Amino acid sequence: MISLGIDHPLVCVRNLAKVRETYLSLGFLMKPPGMHPWGTSTALVIFRNQLLELVGIGDERLLDGYPAGDFLFWPPCPALAQ
Repeated sequence: MISLGIDHPLVCVRNLAKVRETYLSLGFLMKPPGMHPWGTSTALVIFRNQLLELVGIGDERLLDGYPAGDFLFWPPCPALAQ
């Protein structure tokens, strides 16, 4: 297998449970859903030599609870915070 230098691709989704159901119905092998401590939820689609990570918002209250420099998940712009 040729490496592209990418650990694994991410796909951001609005409804992780629904998208996970769709992938399972199409026959994909998946790990059970999980939750990152910073509020995003994740589901891994497993391939032979790679995985695809589906990511959604699991708990908005946790999104900015873990500092990452100046990075903020939410709000996407100050105008939406009002």
